[in-house]
Amino acid sequence: MTTDAVFCDDLRVTVPEADWPDTESDLRSVLDTLGAQTEFKAHDRSGWRLEDGTARSQKCGRVWSFSSSGKLLAGLRAANLFGQFLGALAGRPHRVTGIHCTMDRKEPTPPVISRLLDVADSEAGLRVSRKAVSAAAIQRYISRNAQGVDTGSMYIGRKNAEVRAVIYDKRQEIIDRGGADLGHDLTRYELRLRSQVG
Repeated sequence: MTTDAVFCDDLRVTVPEADWPDTESDLRSVLDTLGAQTEFKAHDRSGWRLEDGTARSQKCGRVWSFSSSGKLLAGLRAANLFGQFLGALAGRPHRVTGIHCTMDRKEPTPPVISRLLDVADSEAGLRVSRKAVSAAAIQRYISRNAQGVDTGSMYIGRKNAEVRAVIYDKRQEIIDRGGADLGHDLTRYELRLRSQVG
């Protein structure tokens, strides 16, 4: 797993209804090359799956929304198809409505969360954009790992905020989901942006 490089771990776009058939055709071509299977298809929604990765489209009024999960995006990067995937979206009118810009670092998570809480309690406060985030908009979820150390995740900003940061113990998350232990600490940093950010 590459660390210290920023990557897209979630992507959501909308496409005007008139442009969706051609956009979907281009996306489907890339997803077929990747080996993703059609999970469902109806007149107003579609879904594709590649192992644990998914992509979904749905008609919402006069636009179609399209979303792709982090695991599907990782599959596209691994197969050197990420550029073609983005090209299928960028070639026609669209609007990015959500994106997670993510970075993994080989460092223990508990000290990171402690440092951020200290900053949040300082006079300057903690910022993810121009304004400091209020204490009420910072949430922590803590659990004890197999070594008896408290670890977990921290959300900086409200769930519906245009800019929200999330820091969590990726190693522990993998273990909690039944995956193999990475054998090293891994802290994930995510900046979750919505359409009004610009």
